[in-house]
Amino acid sequence: MPRYVIRAPARAPDAYQSVRQSRGNTGKVTLNAWRRRIRDAGEKAIPAGDPLFDYADRVGLDPEMLPVQWHQFVETYTNERNTKLYTDWRKAFRNSVRQNWFRLWYVDRVTNAMNWTSTGLQALADYKAMKAAQAAQQLSQQSST
Repeated sequence: MPRYVIRAPARAPDAYQSVRQSRGNTGKVTLNAWRRRIRDAGEKAIPAGDPLFDYADRVGLDPEMLPVQWHQFVETYTNERNTKLYTDWRKAFRNSVRQNWFRLWYVDRVTNAMNWTSTGLQALADYKAMKAAQAAQQLSQQSST
């Protein structure tokens, strides 16, 4: 029996996207391509009126949980090895929150409060470090001009 070696494609996700689209997945794009498209259109990734915010309020998510979830979502779906395609990335993110894909929080059974998991605390620390680095970079750019 012949043996087959399966190897990951040696091309970037956006190049891979066009190959997969030609197989009938029209309309599906990578997260990077979608983010470029909405940025060029002047849209926000998750606009203020999105039903996700009502959901987060209803279930009692901490205000920091959504931005941390978004950070994890972007980190996961924009790396060069991930070629996931969706037609609706907003819906995918809503699903990631509703289904707690990254296991960042849990519901305390006694108080019904949403609390951070160990994974969530690590993601929160990473998110805060990223925001601090961005702020420092902006500050250094402003002081050099």
